[in-house]
Amino acid sequence: MRSDGLLAILLGLVLGIPSVVIASLSTLPTTALFLLAGAAIAHVALGWRRARPVVSAAVANGLVFAMALAVPWFVLLPSCLVAPIAIHACTANARVRPALVLAVSVASCLVIGGRYLLWPTGQTPAAAALLTALLVAVVVTAWSLGLLRRTQLAQVELLQGQAREAERARIARDVHDVVAHSLAVIVGLAWADGVLTVSIRDSGPSGPPPAPGGNGIAGMRDRLAILGGTLEAGPLDTGGFRVVATVREPA
Repeated sequence: MRSDGLLAILLGLVLGIPSVVIASLSTLPTTALFLLAGAAIAHVALGWRRARPVVSAAVANGLVFAMALAVPWFVLLPSCLVAPIAIHACTANARVRPALVLAVSVASCLVIGGRYLLWPTGQTPAAAALLTALLVAVVVTAWSLGLLRRTQLAQVELLQGQAREAERARIARDVHDVVAHSLAVIVGLAWADGVLTVSIRDSGPSGPPPAPGGNGIAGMRDRLAILGGTLEAGPLDTGGFRVVATVREPA
């Protein structure tokens, strides 16, 4: 979707520029290059956050996860915000269980927290626990908002489906009414013993023909007589009008 691409570009500018500055000043050049390359790809992945939500979330969060494990200390780049955005989009739009998205995301946070606790340079248990709690809080917040959006989208889809069904029912009723009230003319064709019979029955209300009368029936009778056929026409006792024309196959 075009709006997703525009959002990815906008976030790339807003978050990418300060990420370049922070990574350049806080890490070695090779590490900074790795972090910034991962951040750039993660930003690009947001362009498919609704078209391919699972792929987008897997790429964005996988790269942020790798970036978190790449250095012996935690470097929180602004571009890391693409991870909760992708989690939100995946929860809201993907055809996977929201609980699975939450479980994978929280497990990643626990791995990152444990890694900083066990890293040789060392972090105190309190610092590692605080970092883990912060990451889990961000993930749960993004997931909760995504779940809310998923519920809203499902409700909209349900209402649209009900509206479509109501429209189909209305059209069916209209067609039924039109057919039921407009089926006034019945045409029949029969072929037997070399004689073609055409009958037309109009089931409309009976009554005298409007004045002045025309010459349509008389003209049809004359043309059929030329072909050796006959024409019978007249009102029905039950209402309406009937015309029966017969034409014999030429010898």
